Amino acid sequence: PVQTVPVQSGELLAMDWCKHSDDRIVTGGVDRAVKVWDRRSAAKPLMQLSGHTLAVTKVRFHPHTDTQLVSSSYDTTVMVWDLQRGHLVRCYQHHQEFALGLDLNLFHENLLATTSWDKSTCVFDWVRGPPAGNPWRPPQAAL
Repeated sequence: PVQTVPVQSGELLAMDWCKHSDDRIVTGGVDRAVKVWDRRSAAKPLMQLSGHTLAVTKVRFHPHTDTQLVSSSYDTTVMVWDLQRGHLVRCYQHHQEFALGLDLNLFHENLLATTSWDKSTCVFDWVRGPPAGNPWRPPQAAL
């Protein structure tokens, strides 16, 4: 390998590059923490964000700003973080089972998609919050 960065205690489950910096990455794993790293000085994280109560399943830097990121967890939550202040901006609990995936849209600044073990996908503007009622569920396959 070109470089090995010992970034996590326990199992690492998620990682993303910052779209605005070649040297910043974010990780998440079984230790429940979201950690922001600078790979040039990886002895300790630049920032550790705490709030999830179970393992972090996915992390994503915001594609439109270097001051925000989003994480999902087995605790069913999706969290939006402010990296300038190092704190939680929003916490969504719209899934009934493990929140397994998420992504931010490249073309619409605050459009967030989340998916869960509850067989649902939710797409919403994270500033406004998820839509009321049931999230979208794909049709069942014909047997």
